[in-house]
Amino acid sequence: MKIFFVSSSSIALEVFNEILRHYEVVGVLTLPDKPKGRGQKLSQNAIKVEAIAKDIKVFDPLVLDENILNLIRGLNPDLMVVFSYGKIFKKEFLDIFPKGCINVHPSLLPKYRGASPIQAAILNGDCVSGITIQRMALEMDSGNILVQKDFKIRSYDTSYDISKLVSSLSPSLVLEALEKISKGFLGIPQKSSEATFCSFLKKESGFIDFNLSAFEIKNRINACNPWPLVRARLDSNNIIFHRADFLEIDSYKERKIGEIVDFDSKRGLFVNTGKGILLLLEVQRPGRKVLDFKSFYNGNRQLIGQVFSSIGGLY
Repeated sequence: MKIFFVSSSSIALEVFNEILRHYEVVGVLTLPDKPKGRGQKLSQNAIKVEAIAKDIKVFDPLVLDENILNLIRGLNPDLMVVFSYGKIFKKEFLDIFPKGCINVHPSLLPKYRGASPIQAAILNGDCVSGITIQRMALEMDSGNILVQKDFKIRSYDTSYDISKLVSSLSPSLVLEALEKISKGFLGIPQKSSEATFCSFLKKESGFIDFNLSAFEIKNRINACNPWPLVRARLDSNNIIFHRADFLEIDSYKERKIGEIVDFDSKRGLFVNTGKGILLLLEVQRPGRKVLDFKSFYNGNRQLIGQVFSSIGGLY
């Protein structure tokens, strides 16, 4: 079976290499190179770099016009595998592949159809999420389910953590789905009535209000890592939050909202909120490296009693 692979993200790299070990990949579709860094030099994504290194034909158009479609048809692909590409395909393109198209989606569909299922699960405080390998349909993330696997989300897991987990779990699931397709399996229809939807995070998602509960704030902090990252002001400095947890206690309810009220070498830096205690676990001053809470505290023993304030507006 000849596979046409589509992705623009390093999360798909392990899937790509696993498919290469078992199938012929005749081409790769990815997004155009993007400017990166202070010099804003054009940079290739990891999928494109890997495909070029393995001498696989790469397409990176801004638009899938008829010329590109004809070039892809000329490769005579049997099936398309998509994992984190970022664009919706028209029927004319999907019809190129006689054995159909499959997509790797990091949620337990029909829950969290859309652009940011990993972030949505963490933002909502879910304890369980998963991966779905589905047949592609014209309506986004609505196709028949071929394979599903669930996994646990720990209270302090970030979107970055879960992306790495999804990356490592997905290769075997894709191979299982491809094997099922080769045997004629059409998949199990989704219950569209149970569908929920999510959209991309925005830069404003990094604004927080310490009057919210510690549970809500830690979810936002963890969901926004690696982007856009939650931050707050401490005196005249911006502090970036990379990882957090929470405690459902009210021992410090008489203290100011946003105040750093305690330090526990085993649990974190305690910040008072509208309900409960936010545990800061990893923080950063802009332009410096990310520190665990112990190192951050040891570098400033005067933290207790200082008060965080929100930056910008609410989300």
